[in-house]
Amino acid sequence: MKASCGGFASRGGRRLYHERMTSQGAGGPHLWGDPEQARQRLKDQIQQAQDFAERAKHARVALEAVSGRASSSRRDITATVDASGRLVDLTFTEQALQRSTQDLAREVLAAVAQAQRVAGAAALEIASEVYGEDSASTSALREEYERMSAPRHSGITYGD
Repeated sequence: MKASCGGFASRGGRRLYHERMTSQGAGGPHLWGDPEQARQRLKDQIQQAQDFAERAKHARVALEAVSGRASSSRRDITATVDASGRLVDLTFTEQALQRSTQDLAREVLAAVAQAQRVAGAAALEIASEVYGEDSASTSALREEYERMSAPRHSGITYGD
């Protein structure tokens, strides 16, 4: 009796390569076909992996340098965020300090949100170039930035 499982045939407790596992028409009975062709395929795959690793290294450096900057409608408030959307700088002109606390808070939040969108767009562009527009990495990054930029209640209460 002969049973087949995953490309192997089993007979009397001995396992034999099933014909599907051989390289029919690719050089004879070798599992991977012609040994020289197999070596070349392996070299090509190694080179592709090294090229990808190099691109990923450059992408990491580029992503670390990403920032987003945006100003309020009156240009009296400027927010700067890093690639992850964290606020790294916030500046006010003297005119900004004349605003009500409610107006000031609303404009700060708007400037930060716009800066996050700017940084997100830059990071997505880098990811698309390195990993491809439809890659899982780019899609995950896109989803994260969409989640971050979704409108939400700020939880801020105003003193005025």
